[in-house]
Amino acid sequence: GAEARCDDLLHLATDILELARMREIDYHNDVREVNLREISLETVENLRPLAEKSGVALAVEISPDLPVIRGVPKGLKNVIYNLLDNAIKYSSLRRGAEVTYTLSHDRARKLIVGTVRDNGAGIPPGEHLVLPDDAIEEGVIGLR
Repeated sequence: GAEARCDDLLHLATDILELARMREIDYHNDVREVNLREISLETVENLRPLAEKSGVALAVEISPDLPVIRGVPKGLKNVIYNLLDNAIKYSSLRRGAEVTYTLSHDRARKLIVGTVRDNGAGIPPGEHLVLPDDAIEEGVIGLR
């Protein structure tokens, strides 16, 4: 009904504001050492009230051996925030909704692997974003 439409418009407006904020980030001059664990935990805690209000159980599993990386802190926060925010929004439509954010260190491939899993409706097969393995190189962020 009307309440659902208002929620959709609010999420759209929030997404538009987020895009505007992302454009302001100087991705070339703000590269520095980043503790991804700290950024992740801070972002999760910022979203915890939304998860609780939405009836979504929010879990975090972060490997204790994550190395410090070089990146743009605001940009990384935005990526984590948007992935978790979407998972919470779309999972909240189901009873018993759960969202799990995991960060692990793949030493063999020299990667930090982040996943967001939820039991929401999901993306239909054939519409997933998949990058070929050669698109993921040291120093390059890739989404799978």
